[in-house]
Amino acid sequence: GVYLFHWPVFVGFRAEGHTGVVAMGLATLVTIALAAVSFMLVEMPIRTRRLLPGRAGAAAYPAALCAVAATAALLAPVDASSRLDFVLADSPTLVSFTHPTTSTAAAVGATPSAQGDPASTAAATESRLPRLLVIGDSTGVSLQTGLSNAAAGTFDVVGASYIACPLVAAVAIRPSPGVELDSTICPDAETDLAALLDEYEIDLVLGVYSLTEQVPQRYAGDSQWHAAGSDGYRAHHRREIARLLAVLRDHDVPLALLDSPYLRPGEDEDGHLPEQVDAWNAMISGWDAAYDDVYRIDYARWFPEPGSAADLEVRPDSLHPKVAFTEQLAGDHLLAAVSAV
Repeated sequence: GVYLFHWPVFVGFRAEGHTGVVAMGLATLVTIALAAVSFMLVEMPIRTRRLLPGRAGAAAYPAALCAVAATAALLAPVDASSRLDFVLADSPTLVSFTHPTTSTAAAVGATPSAQGDPASTAAATESRLPRLLVIGDSTGVSLQTGLSNAAAGTFDVVGASYIACPLVAAVAIRPSPGVELDSTICPDAETDLAALLDEYEIDLVLGVYSLTEQVPQRYAGDSQWHAAGSDGYRAHHRREIARLLAVLRDHDVPLALLDSPYLRPGEDEDGHLPEQVDAWNAMISGWDAAYDDVYRIDYARWFPEPGSAADLEVRPDSLHPKVAFTEQLAGDHLLAAVSAV
């Protein structure tokens, strides 16, 4: 649902003149809310062939239809040139989370590294907390927020997760049959990532990717779609990890990657199959074994059993964990694992 709703919501915000960090954060929340509503009130009843009974159904289904209609209304007045202007100007948007107890100031938008006297710069670096850059797709958005909430006094967290963007450079991804999303607007390691590493003096990059790295991908100069685990997928990822590590090594920054939990049983669209999740997790394991500065963190083990009542509570759409859950998970497990890297 997030992949279907995010484009009209973000374009609608831009068309109304709402841009910048706060507006894009609100657009993300609206996207997730619409996806959750459509999952609970449209997708699940269709799959189970059971409608909500009584007054709940009488109120819920008109609400769901209104949500879909509102999204369509946002999309209707915006032509292709407006969308292109939007994605180039405002997406992706960096959102940073810091704490007033740290050496960085500002609640939104971490203060870049101080420039000037070398002794002053060295002293500031010595006194500040380690800085963690979270990169990822839409699953990284809730994680970077929860992690920041849990990390007070431990890390400064800079969030740079972008909806529908895989780790590797791609022309497009196919999150479900018949749906293709443009990936050419996503950040580039040699330009965007390098700039963030310089500006914020990052100490560790943490990657969290799910569906974008498990669905079919198409690459520049190649008209074929490549499924997770295929020869073309593995070859492209070998080239891309080498390019990414070259940038990170220039800045002496290691990379930690979180493995991906399974989705709920019964999902049968592209990227929802267990073997595709396994293929992505195997890629992470291979990099962990091959490179001294790449680390796999077993993130999936901290999630409830897919399909359980607890799983439905923390991942209503089967993919995106709630911020409250990621905050608890970070405090209980993830911060310690990151500190050990």
